[in-house]
Amino acid sequence: MNHRTSLIQTVAGVGLWGCLLYVLGRDTWGYPIQNGVLLFALLGTMAVVLHGSLSLIWRLGGSLVVLGLLAGLTWAPVNVILFLCWMVLLVPPSSLHTTQLQRVEQLLRIGIPIGVILLSGWTAWVAYEAIQDPPLDDYLLDIGFNTYLAADSFLMGLNPYTEICQLYHEIRPQEGVILPENYPLALGAKGAGDILLYGWPYRHGFPYFPMMFLGYVPFVAFFEGLDAMRMANAVFLVASGMGLYHLARGWEVPRKTSLLPVLALLGVPFLPNELFVAGVTDLWIGVLALSGVLCLQRGQGFGAGVLLGLSQSAKLLPGPLLWIPILLYCWRAEREKARPLLWGLLLGIGVGLLPYVLQDPEYFLSSTIVFYMVMHGMGDSTAIYSELAPSIRPWWSALGVLLSALVVILPNRVRPSLHHACVLGAMGYVLFVAMNRMTHLNYLVGILPFGALVFLPNPRPCRENA
Repeated sequence: MNHRTSLIQTVAGVGLWGCLLYVLGRDTWGYPIQNGVLLFALLGTMAVVLHGSLSLIWRLGGSLVVLGLLAGLTWAPVNVILFLCWMVLLVPPSSLHTTQLQRVEQLLRIGIPIGVILLSGWTAWVAYEAIQDPPLDDYLLDIGFNTYLAADSFLMGLNPYTEICQLYHEIRPQEGVILPENYPLALGAKGAGDILLYGWPYRHGFPYFPMMFLGYVPFVAFFEGLDAMRMANAVFLVASGMGLYHLARGWEVPRKTSLLPVLALLGVPFLPNELFVAGVTDLWIGVLALSGVLCLQRGQGFGAGVLLGLSQSAKLLPGPLLWIPILLYCWRAEREKARPLLWGLLLGIGVGLLPYVLQDPEYFLSSTIVFYMVMHGMGDSTAIYSELAPSIRPWWSALGVLLSALVVILPNRVRPSLHHACVLGAMGYVLFVAMNRMTHLNYLVGILPFGALVFLPNPRPCRENA
């Protein structure tokens, strides 16, 4: 957070963040335009909180986005909160430093830990209910169930990329796809033959990289059934909160306001349902990357690189948009840490990926890369991409990649800091998802801890240089 942004405005930013993510979680499928506007508004909120001195033009532009968003929403309380929070963010920070408003800030400092306690209780209740009374016969979303099957296959000594660990999505006949006879009824039967995706053999293997299921192996080994996934997510959520708090304390943020990023993380309305009802696993990526940032903050460049590399070896994205700005920060501001960070990064990626790549490269690549080329090629009803003319779609996707790269790289040249690099990674990924072919909630779960860091009041880079 810029030192000219008041605590009142930061708390207003947390409120706006929560409202935008609430609507995104409530109306995801079938609302492509609204989802895109919500993510652009979220990006604008993060930018205003991060750069307390954004120009009037940027603020007015953001106001148009928010007003357009209000016109499309129907639930009055959310409209009111959105409007009030944004109006607070529009006020010049210098005008908020009055005696009366300082008293309001004192009350907010008391209210922040209370809010964390209340939201922790609510999250714990959702987790308890999901474990005690699992929804729909112990239903998990495809992400969680696939990961459970892969961890179980690993414990049985099998390769998750050659075993059937992806049951939710049938491959549809299309150009470049050859299906065996009686598919999918013959799936897994002896002599049934492989599916061919653009010439690559495919057996419904695990669709993510190895560190994703390896993180859940201890829990699958210890707990019975799908509750293992929920217990793991509970541990990862606690670890995320503790990591955010310790990062804040390492940057010498006062104890009570150090909880603001934790409040922002727990204040994401869809997060408990995603973690404990649907069993989404992407938070594990954020835990690994956040642990790497903690190591770097404490001067351990090589260990930080290993952890960031392991986060990359869990899933293709959002990894690069998290570690690239951190590597660039080190290169520009703390060059003595850049080389150990890079070597650790390469080691972490190698340890996470190479054993399975070398064991069976064709099935690994078909399960993790080619599968998504086939299944996600046309997009779906969650993203602006689906509303565009076919001739425009490739340009829209390319523009999204380009703008995301610019968000991650350019601002970090002007004002390098580890905190800034972390937030820029989250902002770049939010922009990428807004312009991606699909806008699914789980895509955001892995970067929520990094996004929550934008609400950290006045971080000081004291230990980064220790």
